[in-house]
Amino acid sequence: MKLFVIGDADAVLGFSLVGMSGRVAHTAQEVREALQAAAQDPDVGAILVTEEAASWVREQMDALRIAKTGPIVVEIPGPGGPLPGRPALHGVIARATGVRLLSERRDMEQEMSGIKALSRAILDDTRGEAEQIVADAQREAAAKKHQAQAEAEAIRRKVLDHVWEEITRLRQRSLATARLEAQRVQLKRREELIEAVFGQAAQELQRLRQSPQYVGRIRAILEELVVDAVEQLGRPAECFVCLAAQDMAELDERALAQLAARWDGRVRLQLGRPAEIWGGVILEIADGRQRYDNSFAARLAREQVRLRARVYQLVQGEE
Repeated sequence: MKLFVIGDADAVLGFSLVGMSGRVAHTAQEVREALQAAAQDPDVGAILVTEEAASWVREQMDALRIAKTGPIVVEIPGPGGPLPGRPALHGVIARATGVRLLSERRDMEQEMSGIKALSRAILDDTRGEAEQIVADAQREAAAKKHQAQAEAEAIRRKVLDHVWEEITRLRQRSLATARLEAQRVQLKRREELIEAVFGQAAQELQRLRQSPQYVGRIRAILEELVVDAVEQLGRPAECFVCLAAQDMAELDERALAQLAARWDGRVRLQLGRPAEIWGGVILEIADGRQRYDNSFAARLAREQVRLRARVYQLVQGEE
Protein backbone atom coordinates (compact mmCIF):
# COMPACT_ATOMS: atom_id res chain seq x y z
CA MET A 1 0.00 0.00 0.00
CA LYS A 2 1.33 3.44 -0.95
CA LEU A 3 0.76 6.56 1.19
CA PHE A 4 0.10 9.90 -0.51
CA VAL A 5 0.53 13.29 1.28
CA ILE A 6 -1.38 16.51 0.42
CA GLY A 7 -0.61 19.83 2.13
CA ASP A 8 1.86 22.66 2.33
CA ALA A 9 5.39 22.39 0.97
CA ASP A 10 7.03 21.68 4.36
CA ALA A 11 4.70 18.77 5.10
CA VAL A 12 5.12 17.18 1.63
CA LEU A 13 8.91 17.61 1.83
CA GLY A 14 9.09 16.08 5.28
CA PHE A 15 7.19 12.95 4.28
CA SER A 16 9.20 12.63 1.07
CA LEU A 17 12.32 12.15 3.20
CA VAL A 18 10.92 8.82 4.38
CA GLY A 19 9.97 7.70 0.89
CA MET A 20 6.37 8.93 0.64
CA SER A 21 5.10 10.77 -2.39
CA GLY A 22 2.80 13.76 -2.23
CA ARG A 23 1.51 16.95 -3.79
CA VAL A 24 1.79 20.57 -2.58
CA ALA A 25 -1.57 22.42 -2.38
CA HIS A 26 -1.96 26.08 -1.45
CA THR A 27 -5.65 26.58 -2.37
CA ALA A 28 -8.92 24.73 -1.98
CA GLN A 29 -8.98 24.00 -5.73
CA GLU A 30 -5.47 22.48 -5.63
CA VAL A 31 -6.52 20.31 -2.67
CA ARG A 32 -9.62 19.05 -4.55
CA GLU A 33 -7.55 18.19 -7.63
CA ALA A 34 -4.92 16.40 -5.52
CA LEU A 35 -7.61 14.40 -3.63
CA GLN A 36 -9.32 13.40 -6.88
CA ALA A 37 -6.06 12.28 -8.48
CA ALA A 38 -4.94 10.29 -5.40
CA ALA A 39 -8.37 8.67 -4.99
CA GLN A 40 -8.26 7.42 -8.60
CA ASP A 41 -4.76 5.94 -8.24
CA PRO A 42 -5.16 2.18 -7.54
CA ASP A 43 -1.73 2.02 -5.89
CA VAL A 44 -2.62 4.56 -3.21
CA GLY A 45 -3.97 2.92 -0.04
CA ALA A 46 -4.08 5.97 2.24
CA ILE A 47 -4.23 9.75 1.70
CA LEU A 48 -2.72 11.98 4.38
CA VAL A 49 -4.08 15.56 4.26
CA THR A 50 -2.85 18.34 6.53
CA GLU A 51 -5.55 19.69 8.88
CA GLU A 52 -5.34 23.15 7.33
CA ALA A 53 -5.78 21.78 3.76
CA ALA A 54 -8.61 19.50 4.90
CA SER A 55 -10.49 22.45 6.41
CA TRP A 56 -10.71 24.03 2.94
CA VAL A 57 -12.54 21.01 1.43
CA ARG A 58 -14.48 19.60 4.37
CA GLU A 59 -17.38 18.29 2.33
CA GLN A 60 -15.11 16.37 -0.05
CA MET A 61 -13.13 14.98 2.91
CA ASP A 62 -16.28 13.71 4.58
CA ALA A 63 -17.47 12.18 1.30
CA LEU A 64 -14.23 10.27 0.88
CA ARG A 65 -14.31 9.03 4.47
CA ILE A 66 -17.77 7.49 4.18
CA ALA A 67 -17.11 6.01 0.73
CA LYS A 68 -17.05 2.19 0.74
CA THR A 69 -14.31 2.03 -1.84
CA GLY A 70 -11.12 3.93 -2.39
CA PRO A 71 -8.20 4.80 -0.14
CA ILE A 72 -8.35 5.75 3.53
CA VAL A 73 -8.38 9.52 4.09
CA VAL A 74 -6.62 10.78 7.25
CA GLU A 75 -6.05 14.32 8.50
CA ILE A 76 -2.63 15.03 9.93
CA PRO A 77 -1.16 18.04 11.77
CA GLY A 78 0.86 20.50 9.79
CA PRO A 79 4.42 21.62 10.54
CA GLY A 80 3.10 24.01 13.19
CA GLY A 81 1.66 21.15 15.23
CA PRO A 82 -1.88 19.80 15.70
CA LEU A 83 -4.88 22.01 16.03
CA PRO A 84 -6.50 22.15 19.46
CA GLY A 85 -8.10 18.81 20.29
CA ARG A 86 -6.36 16.95 17.38
CA PRO A 87 -3.96 13.94 17.90
CA ALA A 88 -0.23 14.18 17.29
CA LEU A 89 1.28 13.09 13.97
CA HIS A 90 2.62 9.71 15.06
CA GLY A 91 -0.74 8.75 16.52
CA VAL A 92 -2.55 9.64 13.35
CA ILE A 93 -0.10 7.63 11.21
CA ALA A 94 -0.29 4.70 13.58
CA ARG A 95 -4.10 4.61 13.35
CA ALA A 96 -3.99 5.02 9.58
CA THR A 97 -1.45 2.30 8.90
CA GLY A 98 -1.94 0.06 11.94
CA VAL A 99 1.85 -0.06 12.52
CA ARG A 100 4.21 2.02 14.54
CA LEU A 101 6.85 3.88 12.53
CA LEU A 102 9.66 2.38 14.60
CA SER A 103 8.37 -1.13 14.16
CA GLU A 104 7.93 -0.58 10.46
CA ARG A 105 11.48 0.72 10.21
CA ARG A 106 12.87 -2.38 12.01
CA ASP A 107 10.83 -4.65 9.79
CA MET A 108 12.03 -2.78 6.76
CA GLU A 109 15.65 -3.07 7.93
CA GLN A 110 15.22 -6.80 8.51
CA GLU A 111 13.61 -7.18 5.13
CA MET A 112 16.42 -5.22 3.50
CA SER A 113 18.97 -7.35 5.34
CA GLY A 114 17.26 -10.50 4.03
CA ILE A 115 17.12 -9.04 0.56
CA LYS A 116 20.83 -8.22 0.71
CA ALA A 117 21.63 -11.72 1.94
CA LEU A 118 19.49 -13.22 -0.81
CA SER A 119 21.15 -10.95 -3.34
CA ARG A 120 24.58 -12.05 -2.16
CA ALA A 121 23.57 -15.69 -2.37
CA ILE A 122 22.16 -15.17 -5.85
CA LEU A 123 25.29 -13.31 -6.91
CA ASP A 124 27.49 -16.07 -5.47
CA ASP A 125 25.48 -18.76 -7.26
CA THR A 126 25.48 -16.69 -10.43
CA ARG A 127 29.20 -16.11 -10.14
CA GLY A 128 29.81 -19.83 -9.62
CA GLU A 129 27.61 -20.71 -12.57
CA ALA A 130 29.31 -18.03 -14.68
CA GLU A 131 32.75 -19.36 -13.71
CA GLN A 132 31.61 -22.91 -14.55
CA ILE A 133 30.21 -21.73 -17.88
CA VAL A 134 33.46 -19.90 -18.63
CA ALA A 135 35.50 -22.98 -17.67
CA ASP A 136 33.29 -25.23 -19.81
CA ALA A 137 33.53 -22.76 -22.68
CA GLN A 138 37.33 -22.65 -22.35
CA ARG A 139 37.55 -26.45 -22.34
CA GLU A 140 35.22 -26.67 -25.32
CA ALA A 141 37.21 -23.97 -27.13
CA ALA A 142 40.46 -25.81 -26.37
CA ALA A 143 38.98 -29.09 -27.61
CA LYS A 144 37.69 -27.43 -30.78
CA LYS A 145 41.04 -25.73 -31.29
CA HIS A 146 42.83 -29.07 -30.90
CA GLN A 147 40.37 -30.70 -33.28
CA ALA A 148 40.78 -27.87 -35.79
CA GLN A 149 44.57 -28.16 -35.55
CA ALA A 150 44.36 -31.91 -36.08
CA GLU A 151 42.06 -31.46 -39.07
CA ALA A 152 44.32 -28.73 -40.47
CA GLU A 153 47.34 -31.00 -40.05
CA ALA A 154 45.51 -33.85 -41.78
CA ILE A 155 44.55 -31.55 -44.64
CA ARG A 156 48.13 -30.26 -44.84
CA ARG A 157 49.52 -33.78 -45.02
CA LYS A 158 46.93 -34.78 -47.59
CA VAL A 159 47.78 -31.74 -49.72
CA LEU A 160 51.51 -32.42 -49.37
CA ASP A 161 51.01 -36.07 -50.30
CA HIS A 162 48.98 -35.03 -53.33
CA VAL A 163 51.59 -32.46 -54.33
CA TRP A 164 54.37 -35.00 -53.91
CA GLU A 165 52.46 -37.56 -55.97
CA GLU A 166 51.88 -34.94 -58.65
CA ILE A 167 55.56 -33.96 -58.62
CA THR A 168 56.57 -37.61 -58.86
CA ARG A 169 54.13 -38.21 -61.69
CA LEU A 170 55.34 -35.13 -63.56
CA ARG A 171 58.94 -36.12 -62.99
CA GLN A 172 58.30 -39.63 -64.29
CA ARG A 173 56.44 -38.20 -67.26
CA SER A 174 59.29 -35.78 -67.92
CA LEU A 175 61.82 -38.60 -67.70
CA ALA A 176 59.74 -40.77 -70.01
CA THR A 177 59.37 -37.87 -72.43
CA ALA A 178 63.09 -37.19 -72.26
CA ARG A 179 63.85 -40.87 -72.90
CA LEU A 180 61.46 -40.96 -75.84
CA GLU A 181 62.96 -37.78 -77.22
CA ALA A 182 66.46 -39.19 -76.78
CA GLN A 183 65.40 -42.39 -78.54
CA ARG A 184 63.77 -40.39 -81.30
CA VAL A 185 66.91 -38.30 -81.78
CA GLN A 186 69.03 -41.43 -81.66
CA LEU A 187 66.85 -43.20 -84.23
CA LYS A 188 66.85 -40.13 -86.43
CA ARG A 189 70.63 -39.93 -86.24
CA ARG A 190 70.84 -43.65 -86.92
CA GLU A 191 68.66 -43.34 -90.00
CA GLU A 192 70.65 -40.36 -91.19
CA LEU A 193 73.88 -42.31 -90.76
CA ILE A 194 72.48 -45.35 -92.55
CA GLU A 195 71.10 -43.23 -95.36
CA ALA A 196 74.45 -41.51 -95.66
CA VAL A 197 76.28 -44.86 -95.79
CA PHE A 198 73.99 -46.33 -98.44
CA GLY A 199 73.99 -43.06 -100.34
CA GLN A 200 77.74 -43.23 -100.48
CA ALA A 201 77.52 -46.90 -101.48
CA ALA A 202 75.28 -45.91 -104.42
CA GLN A 203 77.80 -43.31 -105.48
CA GLU A 204 80.56 -45.90 -105.26
CA LEU A 205 78.54 -48.30 -107.44
CA GLN A 206 78.06 -45.62 -110.05
CA ARG A 207 81.78 -44.86 -110.05
CA LEU A 208 82.42 -48.61 -110.27
CA ARG A 209 80.95 -48.62 -113.76
CA GLN A 210 83.98 -46.63 -114.93
CA SER A 211 86.51 -48.95 -113.36
CA PRO A 212 88.41 -51.46 -115.56
CA GLN A 213 87.21 -54.36 -113.40
CA TYR A 214 83.55 -53.55 -114.13
CA VAL A 215 84.03 -52.89 -117.81
CA GLY A 216 85.72 -56.28 -118.23
CA ARG A 217 82.94 -58.12 -116.35
CA ILE A 218 79.85 -56.09 -117.29
CA ARG A 219 78.32 -58.76 -119.53
CA ALA A 220 78.77 -61.50 -116.96
CA ILE A 221 77.25 -59.28 -114.25
CA LEU A 222 74.20 -58.46 -116.40
CA GLU A 223 73.69 -62.16 -117.28
CA GLU A 224 73.77 -63.09 -113.57
CA LEU A 225 71.19 -60.40 -112.86
CA VAL A 226 68.92 -61.64 -115.68
CA VAL A 227 69.09 -65.25 -114.46
CA ASP A 228 68.26 -64.14 -110.89
CA ALA A 229 65.28 -62.06 -112.12
CA VAL A 230 63.90 -64.98 -114.19
CA GLU A 231 64.06 -67.25 -111.15
CA GLN A 232 62.38 -64.59 -108.98
CA LEU A 233 59.52 -64.34 -111.51
CA GLY A 234 59.06 -68.12 -111.51
CA ARG A 235 60.54 -68.73 -115.01
CA PRO A 236 57.86 -67.08 -117.11
CA ALA A 237 57.41 -68.28 -120.69
CA GLU A 238 58.29 -64.91 -122.21
CA CYS A 239 59.74 -61.72 -120.73
CA PHE A 240 61.48 -58.54 -121.77
CA VAL A 241 64.91 -57.57 -120.53
CA CYS A 242 65.29 -53.80 -119.94
CA LEU A 243 68.79 -52.41 -119.59
CA ALA A 244 70.38 -49.02 -119.02
CA ALA A 245 70.99 -47.20 -122.29
CA GLN A 246 74.76 -47.56 -121.93
CA ASP A 247 74.42 -51.33 -121.43
CA MET A 248 72.16 -52.10 -124.41
CA ALA A 249 75.14 -53.15 -126.53
CA GLU A 250 76.32 -55.70 -123.95
CA LEU A 251 73.26 -58.00 -124.30
CA ASP A 252 71.76 -58.28 -127.78
CA GLU A 253 69.07 -60.72 -128.99
CA ARG A 254 71.64 -63.37 -129.75
CA ALA A 255 73.20 -63.16 -126.30
CA LEU A 256 69.75 -63.37 -124.71
CA ALA A 257 68.87 -66.46 -126.76
CA GLN A 258 72.06 -68.17 -125.63
CA LEU A 259 71.24 -67.24 -122.04
CA ALA A 260 67.63 -68.59 -122.31
CA ALA A 261 68.92 -71.97 -123.57
CA ARG A 262 69.74 -72.89 -120.00
CA TRP A 263 66.01 -73.36 -119.38
CA ASP A 264 65.64 -75.76 -122.34
CA GLY A 265 63.40 -73.48 -124.35
CA ARG A 266 60.81 -73.00 -121.60
CA VAL A 267 61.82 -69.34 -121.21
CA ARG A 268 62.12 -66.83 -124.02
CA LEU A 269 64.09 -63.60 -123.45
CA GLN A 270 63.66 -60.50 -125.60
CA LEU A 271 65.41 -57.17 -125.43
CA GLY A 272 63.05 -54.53 -124.07
CA ARG A 273 63.08 -50.74 -124.08
CA PRO A 274 65.92 -48.86 -122.35
CA ALA A 275 65.32 -48.33 -118.63
CA GLU A 276 66.10 -45.19 -116.64
CA ILE A 277 68.61 -46.88 -114.38
CA TRP A 278 72.36 -46.50 -113.93
CA GLY A 279 73.09 -50.24 -113.90
CA GLY A 280 71.55 -53.68 -113.62
CA VAL A 281 68.41 -55.09 -115.32
CA ILE A 282 64.59 -54.96 -115.09
CA LEU A 283 62.53 -57.94 -116.33
CA GLU A 284 58.90 -57.58 -117.38
CA ILE A 285 56.53 -60.44 -118.31
CA ALA A 286 55.11 -60.15 -121.79
CA ASP A 287 51.56 -59.39 -120.56
CA GLY A 288 52.95 -56.51 -118.44
CA ARG A 289 51.32 -57.69 -115.24
CA GLN A 290 54.58 -58.59 -113.48
CA ARG A 291 58.05 -57.13 -113.34
CA TYR A 292 61.16 -57.62 -111.27
CA ASP A 293 63.56 -54.77 -110.69
CA ASN A 294 67.07 -56.14 -110.42
CA SER A 295 68.83 -52.87 -111.03
CA PHE A 296 71.79 -51.86 -108.91
CA ALA A 297 69.64 -49.25 -107.09
CA ALA A 298 66.85 -51.78 -106.34
CA ARG A 299 69.27 -54.42 -105.14
CA LEU A 300 70.97 -51.86 -102.91
CA ALA A 301 67.58 -50.86 -101.45
CA ARG A 302 66.71 -54.49 -100.71
CA GLU A 303 70.07 -55.04 -99.10
CA GLN A 304 69.59 -51.87 -97.10
CA VAL A 305 66.64 -53.43 -95.24
CA ARG A 306 68.65 -56.50 -94.43
CA LEU A 307 71.93 -54.80 -93.60
CA ARG A 308 70.84 -51.56 -91.89
CA ALA A 309 71.32 -52.86 -88.32
CA ARG A 310 74.73 -54.30 -89.17
CA VAL A 311 75.75 -51.13 -90.97
CA TYR A 312 74.72 -49.02 -87.93
CA GLN A 313 76.79 -51.23 -85.64
CA LEU A 314 79.78 -50.87 -87.90
CA VAL A 315 79.32 -47.11 -88.06
CA GLN A 316 79.02 -46.83 -84.28
CA GLY A 317 82.13 -48.98 -83.90
CA GLU A 318 84.04 -46.67 -86.16
CA GLU A 319 82.94 -43.67 -84.11
